[in-house]
Amino acid sequence: MKFDGLDIYERDEELESKAGIELRFPNDIVFVVHRAGGANQKFERSKARHVKPFQRQIQAGTMDDKDLEDMLMKVYADSVVIDWRGVMSEGKAVECTSTNVLDMFRGYPDLFWAVKESCEDASLFRRAQVEEEAKNLGNS
Repeated sequence: MKFDGLDIYERDEELESKAGIELRFPNDIVFVVHRAGGANQKFERSKARHVKPFQRQIQAGTMDDKDLEDMLMKVYADSVVIDWRGVMSEGKAVECTSTNVLDMFRGYPDLFWAVKESCEDASLFRRAQVEEEAKNLGNS
């Protein structure tokens, strides 16, 4: 059954776990990402795999903040960032691999937190939102 007035909450599994969306950053850097959650089952599996060794520490509240941050970076590098454009090192394009994404996140933790925040925002992965943003970009 489809309920009236709730269209803005419809999930787009294509955007969440297949095609992804683009996150634009300064200097023409673009990340193509999947949603952290929702239809992205790879995210759930990666999170379970990386959390398991620390489960007791997490439950007891004794896990070091830096270790927790690094664990989250591994999950996002492994299962959320699927491609990028414009990422350079010493004038050469850098291939988007989970290792390279993790290296970037570790070197630029504020960038990681910006990516994480966007990938957890379900509204960014709704087809109507993406189409509206594309229309607005065309009018700039």
